[in-house]
Amino acid sequence: MALTIPEGLSAFKRGDLDAWATYGYAIQQAQKDGAKVLKSAKNILSGNFTIVAAPSAIADFLCRIQKSQDSQASHIDTWSKNYAKAIAVDESFVLKEAKEGLKQRRSHVLPISRQAIASQQDVADTSYRAGSSQR
Repeated sequence: MALTIPEGLSAFKRGDLDAWATYGYAIQQAQKDGAKVLKSAKNILSGNFTIVAAPSAIADFLCRIQKSQDSQASHIDTWSKNYAKAIAVDESFVLKEAKEGLKQRRSHVLPISRQAIASQQDVADTSYRAGSSQR
């Protein structure tokens, strides 16, 4: 069953889930509530996300995304405080996850490349081997 992070946290707290595959601040929140990490995918995901838009809109859209990512990185404390408040999660969890994310894979908007394709394929292959791919 696919759940958003807030839905998953709520279900986990209620005891509706015996185990949960998640990422980001949800891990720290679940640990605070008594959960144990069984396996970590840290440094497995590529951080690549495919973005599709009409040619007339893509340049402006990508510029806005990059500006947003740059602003988040430059003002990580303020961003984390505001985001944590908006999603009702402990600010220290959001800040820690944001800082670790910057260390692991700083966000950049880049054109498609052989390296990006190979990275995406590696993630897909890893998911397939783990049995988590949908057919």
